[in-house]
Formats: sequence, C-alpha cells, structure tokens
Amino acid sequence: MFSNAPPRDDTREDRRPALRRALFSLRLAIGGWLMFWGVAGLDGAARGRVLFAELPHTTLSDGQGVFVATLEIAAAGLVALGLLRPISYVAAFFLQALATFAIYRMFLTPFQGDHLLFAANIPLLVAHGVLYALRGDDTLLAADSLLGRLTAHLTSSQSSTTSASSPVV
Repeated sequence: MFSNAPPRDDTREDRRPALRRALFSLRLAIGGWLMFWGVAGLDGAARGRVLFAELPHTTLSDGQGVFVATLEIAAAGLVALGLLRPISYVAAFFLQALATFAIYRMFLTPFQGDHLLFAANIPLLVAHGVLYALRGDDTLLAADSLLGRLTAHLTSSQSSTTSASSPVV
C-alpha cells in the first residue's frame, strides 16, 4: 500500500501534453457554458434582466439585456477558440463574477428551493481563474498560438527568401 519509492517528479516536460489537453478541455467547457447562457439570454433577455435586477440600483431594458447576452456570446466564442486569451479570459471571468455576485443571496440560503444549484458558480469562478493563470500553457488548438506560429513561419519564410535573392556585396 505504501511505497518507499521516491516521489514522482511532476515538473518533467512529459507532463506538458496532459496539461495542454486538460486546459483545452477546460477552455471548451467554460466557452460552452458561457455560450449556453448567452444564447439563453437572447431569449427575451430575461436572464440578463433577472441577474441585473438583483444588483443594487440596476435595471436593464430588453435592448440592454440583448447587448449583455451578445457580449457573453462573443466572450464565449473567444474563450472557446483561445483567441485574445488575456483579454477574453478576463472578460469571461468578469461576466461570471457579475452573475455570481448578483445571486449572492442564494448562497446564504442554499437549501431553500433550487438555490443549491447556483453554488456551481463558485467552482466555475475558480475554473476561470485557473484558466487565466495557466493561459501560457493553454496552447492546444488555441487560435492565438496557431496564428502566432503561422505568423512566425511566414516571417521566417519571407526573410529567408529575401536573403537568398539579395546579392552579396
């Protein structure tokens, strides 16, 4: 049951692929979650109005609710694609934090009605934070990484072509 074997070194480079796959999965899950709620918010903007009605001194019109839902859908797409990661991950975190803050009263009475369901917002906020903290390792099929590699490839191809065709003086 217990072993005297030395502890495993989890900092080895061979752990990187597993980390990248885990972050890719987390990115898709968070992007999917945001997309789900953003699309739901477009349905008469009911969700946005309900959430913002919980915040002090805040009300939303239908147009404003649709605007917030559209922002959520845009953030979801950017997160899922891994595009503009530093900005999109913070925007997604902010939207989730706003939604969580708006329903804080439900956390005070978790066993009334369906309030316990909303407790999922707390680990979801943590997941946003983890994804942001490890954004540098979140490179598997991330649009930022793919575009960066493509740009580097094109730049190196152009510079090698230019240097090969220019005469040596």
